[in-house]
Amino acid sequence: MDEITVMLAEVNPPALDAALRSALGDLIAGLSAAHGELRVHFTRRPSPAEAHLARQIAERHDAAELSAEQRAEQARAGRLAALDKAVAALDTGQPLAGDALETAVRWLLLRELGRARPANEDVSSVR
Repeated sequence: MDEITVMLAEVNPPALDAALRSALGDLIAGLSAAHGELRVHFTRRPSPAEAHLARQIAERHDAAELSAEQRAEQARAGRLAALDKAVAALDTGQPLAGDALETAVRWLLLRELGRARPANEDVSSVR
C-alpha cells in the first residue's frame, strides 16, 4: 500500500480523513497515527501532485477543528442535554400539557435516533 508520512503532534482523525477524502476522494484508503507520526494510506500510487496535496492538507491540519459529522454529533448531544433537563423537570404525576408532551416526545425520539443511527448520520431535523 502506498502512503506518505507526516509528523504531527496532534491529529483529529475523523476531521483530517474528511478533509483528505473531500480533496482526493477514493484515492484515500485511510489514516493511521502513533507517536506523533501520521500515515496517509492510498488505494493506489498517488501522482506527485496528489501526494503533495495530501501532505499539504495533513501539515495544515488543525486538530481542534471538527468534521461536519463531529459538529452534528456535538449539536445532537447539546439538544439531548437540554431535553434531559426539561424532561427531568416534568411532573409525571400529573397529565402533561401539550408543550410538555412535545418535549417528552422529542426527548424520546432524539434518544432512540441516537441509538439506532451511526454517530455520523444527520439527525438535525429533530430539534
